[in-house]
Amino acid sequence: SVDALGAIAGSWAKSDLTGATNWVASLPVGSKKDTALLAMAGSTESNAPAVAVNFYTQLATNQPTTEQIQGIATALATDNLSNAVAWASSLKDDTARAAAVNALSKTWAEKDAPGMITYALGLPAGDDQTHYLTAACQQMATHDFPGMAKLIAPLPDAALRQNLLAQATRRHDLL
Repeated sequence: SVDALGAIAGSWAKSDLTGATNWVASLPVGSKKDTALLAMAGSTESNAPAVAVNFYTQLATNQPTTEQIQGIATALATDNLSNAVAWASSLKDDTARAAAVNALSKTWAEKDAPGMITYALGLPAGDDQTHYLTAACQQMATHDFPGMAKLIAPLPDAALRQNLLAQATRRHDLL
C-alpha cells in the first residue's frame, strides 16, 4: 500500500540515507515515487534540511503541504540562513513561497533582525519584502525601537514605513 511505502521509505532514509536515495531514484516517476520522496523528506528535514529540499524538488505529481514547506524553511533557516532564503525565493508557487518566507522569517528575525531589514530593503516592493520587514520590525521593537526606526527610514514606500512603525509601536507599548 501507499502508506506502507511511505513508512518504509521514511524509516530507511533515517537509517541508510544513501541506500534509500539510490532506491527512490530507481523508481518510475509517479505517485509511488512521490510518496517515497515525501516520506524521506519528512524524515530528513530536521537533521539534513538541504537533503529534504532535494527530495521535494524531485516531486512529479504531488507537492509538499504548507506544513512541510514551513518545516523545511525553519530547519534550513536554523542550519543555513542564506540557503533558506535562496530556496524560499526560488519557489514558483505563491502559496508555497509565502509559507516558506513566513516560517524562515521567524527564525531569521530572532537571529538577526537588523540584517533581515537590510536584506528586505534590497528586495523589490511586494509581499516578500513586506513580510520580512514586518517580522524583523516586530522583533526589534521589543528591544531596540530607535534602531529599528533608523533602519527602515530609507524605505521609499512611506505608507509601508508608517504601517511598520505603527505596528512596532503597538508591540512595543504592549511589552
